[in-house]
Amino acid sequence: MISFLLLLAALLVVLLVVLLGVSSVRRPVISRPAFGFFKRVLPPLSDTEIQAMEAGDIWWEGELFSGKPNWDRLHGFG
Repeated sequence: MISFLLLLAALLVVLLVVLLGVSSVRRPVISRPAFGFFKRVLPPLSDTEIQAMEAGDIWWEGELFSGKPNWDRLHGFG
C-alpha cells in the first residue's frame, strides 16, 4: 500500500513538473486558458493606461515611490 502511494505521489510530481516546467505543454494547457479567462473578465485598458504601458519605463517616479528612494540617484536625473 505504501509503495502504491509513493508511486502515485511520484507520478503527481512528474505531472506537475511537466505541466509547469515545459513551456510547450504549459502554454496551451495553462497559460492560454488563463489569459483568455482574464481577458474576458478584466475591463479594457483606458487610453491613459495604454500610453503608460507604451512609455516603457517609470523613470524617476519609480525611485521616488519605492519607499526608500536613493536621493543621489534622483539628483542625478536633473
